[in-house]
Amino acid sequence: MKEEETALNSPDKDIKGAYLSQVTYYKFMSISQALAVFLSAGMFVAANMFKYLTHSFLEGEGFMYDIWFPFDEINHDGVVILANIIMVTLGYFLNIASRLTPQTLIIFINAQLQILQIRIRKVFTNNDEEKIRLFNVKKLVEKHQKIIRFVTSLNNSIKNVIFMEFVLNSVNVAAALLRIITAKNIVEIAFSCLHLTVVLIQMVALAWSTNELNIQSVKIASAVYESNWIDQSEEIKKILYIMLMRAQKPLALTIGPFRPINVEAAAIVKINYKVCLYLKNKIPEMFFTVIEREEKILETEENDVKLIYNKQIQYYKLATFCQCFCSGFGISWFILVNLIRKYIQGYQEHFMYELWFPFNKEKNDNLVTAYNIFIAIYGFLFNCAVQTPLQTLMVFSTSQLRILQLKLRNAFARKFISEQEKIDYVKGLIKDHQFLIQFTKTLNDAVKYIILLEFALESINGAGALLQVVSVRSRIEIPYSLLYLTLLVINLSVITWSANEIIVQSCEVVNSVYESNWMDQSESIKKLLYIVMMRAQKPLSIDVGPFRPMDTQAALMGFYSRLHCDTTIHVQS
Repeated sequence: MKEEETALNSPDKDIKGAYLSQVTYYKFMSISQALAVFLSAGMFVAANMFKYLTHSFLEGEGFMYDIWFPFDEINHDGVVILANIIMVTLGYFLNIASRLTPQTLIIFINAQLQILQIRIRKVFTNNDEEKIRLFNVKKLVEKHQKIIRFVTSLNNSIKNVIFMEFVLNSVNVAAALLRIITAKNIVEIAFSCLHLTVVLIQMVALAWSTNELNIQSVKIASAVYESNWIDQSEEIKKILYIMLMRAQKPLALTIGPFRPINVEAAAIVKINYKVCLYLKNKIPEMFFTVIEREEKILETEENDVKLIYNKQIQYYKLATFCQCFCSGFGISWFILVNLIRKYIQGYQEHFMYELWFPFNKEKNDNLVTAYNIFIAIYGFLFNCAVQTPLQTLMVFSTSQLRILQLKLRNAFARKFISEQEKIDYVKGLIKDHQFLIQFTKTLNDAVKYIILLEFALESINGAGALLQVVSVRSRIEIPYSLLYLTLLVINLSVITWSANEIIVQSCEVVNSVYESNWMDQSESIKKLLYIVMMRAQKPLSIDVGPFRPMDTQAALMGFYSRLHCDTTIHVQS
């Protein structure tokens, strides 16, 4: 409560905003869980009351719970019903209390970690004296230590409870699925479906919050690197270096003595696809940054920099051409196939898409045909408009990382007037690295759920396309099915390759530092480069939702899932 009071009374709007956002998240999670459990308990009572009123209990089956009473239950059925309802109500409140208590503590820790990140980033913004800066940094380290002790203590207290919760939730999911299959009336089916939903919501809520704990604890290292550490004294740098080292080991709540609990452990996909993420994360503004940086590159006198950038431009042109050409060729063939089937083979089924029109389609056949073709062309343009901006920003990030590598390799090949000029040049490269980290992070936050939806839909469409290739009835459909499948493969491959290049090139920054003439530099420069190498060992990435980085392995998993799904459907048919 003391920490909450401090955050809410803070003059820093960012700190207050971060805490209030976690409060809003907590309210949403707690209300969702409470409402889901309430509906499940209510449906359980309603299902048993329905069976009681319709006399549909099986022989020997009790009302709600099998409980022993010191009297004849048949003659005192009202008391039995009341006692069972009281037990359900008591169970509801105990369930909510047992779930919201750890949820409260976990979200509180997430809030404290976010606040600590903000304070670390801003610790050097004021022009304070060296003693005050050192004091503030030590306070931040003490705060970090306090959070680590808090998480360790919490994990030791509840890890076995989480293990039991995880096992029981798994059993409940299996039991609910079995009950759905074996239910004899619609009331039981409704209750079983609701019970399954409640269990899944509870698993997601716990896994999501603990996964955030893992993520926010690692972001402490990023916050240290994104601060103005390069202009601080050696003593402060050493403290921050140790803090950065510790932050690379994530905090986590574990399932008993086994593994951390996170979204992968729950195996639950939560897709929140919102186009407004582009605007929220200022994606359009990122293109102004691209234009500004591109102008500087094209005006530079360094031919090697221009060469690297031009190679990336050639790759971008090839990638976008492949995506747009395949989309255009695929939609053209789709239109052609439907025109042949309609006007040459005389098929009477719907033309291209199943659409509703406020008039008789047979009397206005030409208008229907033209409208369907218009929709197909519009879809092609929309697909290109969605794919190319993402490709642009990913290729731009890769090109900037390649240019940074070149500058780091050749950093000490040029002549400097003084040692201070050399230090300033290295600091400028570090600021470029910080900019690229923030740029990629912003891009990832904006598009990771779009990538997740894209990945899921590509897998489903790929399985459908494979099935269509196997089960086509006319020869003219085979080229279109193969072309559509090729389009999907190329589309996913191009996105994956570009995203994978960000991972590879961000790690290559380490090699470029090592390949420079760092051995003959001063201790100040060596320490700067050492911290750059430490940060560069954590790759930048574009993620598939909250799960894993989008790389070539993710694409192979997608291709395998398509093939497996199609094989299963084909064998069963």
